[in-house]
Amino acid sequence: RAVVVKTVFKTCDLDGNGRLDCKELRRFAEQTGFQGDDEQWAEEFAILCEEQGGHKSSGFNLDMFTKLVDDSSGDGCFCSDDELRAMLSVWIAHH
Repeated sequence: RAVVVKTVFKTCDLDGNGRLDCKELRRFAEQTGFQGDDEQWAEEFAILCEEQGGHKSSGFNLDMFTKLVDDSSGDGCFCSDDELRAMLSVWIAHH
């Protein structure tokens, strides 16, 4: 599972800096059902960062992202291995 999560993270990390900013994490969020506008996503991103112990200015690192996709509570965004692989397939098909 760790390999799949890391691959999704790296695929979202468009600038390769090891952190997902607001724009980069939105790519993942849209695959998990987020349909709001830019303003709504900025608010959600700030909340997610705070819940994971970070800040919106520094974004998500791999550990925070892993916690997010492993968390089945209301605060998380649990994704099965199959769901993560499906995201990768969609992204690969569009590039």
